[in-house]
Amino acid sequence: MIHKEMSDTQWNTVASHLPKPAKTGRPGCNDRNTINGILFVLTTGCRRADMPDRYGSKSTAHLRFSELQQKGIGKGFGQD
Repeated sequence: MIHKEMSDTQWNTVASHLPKPAKTGRPGCNDRNTINGILFVLTTGCRRADMPDRYGSKSTAHLRFSELQQKGIGKGFGQD
């Protein structure tokens, strides 16, 4: 299956729903890369371990996906 990364318009829509980054502590990951990585795994059906390195940490993508699932974000993704 072919994976297309989010356009700037799509990213702006998604980014408006994400929490603001913390101003203290260690710098966070690149949210756009992480979400593109999550979408890569979902659209291609590959294992998380096979996610390309350009999307950042595989464990960060898994953690973010789990957090989004628990919050109910993306419920029904891909269903008509």
